[in-house]
Amino acid sequence: MLQNLLTPLSIIIILAFYVLLRNHPKHKYILPTILSTLGILGTFIGIAIGLYVFDVNNIDTSVPKLLEGLKLAFVSSIAGIIFTI
Repeated sequence: MLQNLLTPLSIIIILAFYVLLRNHPKHKYILPTILSTLGILGTFIGIAIGLYVFDVNNIDTSVPKLLEGLKLAFVSSIAGIIFTI
């Protein structure tokens, strides 16, 4: 259940940083770095969550949980890259 909430939450966090810092005179120059770093952080968190819940003894039920973690990883990376551009 928590994994289903983390994917939209990661997009909201990256979007919030983008909206809050895009016109700030000091931070707008480091905004691409912040956004790509948040995307990479989401990637590692998603992979870690997916691997943490993976059970090698029960692969049939573990694969969907692993894919949810990987979904968080890819979505946060894509959001970070899109808002960096």
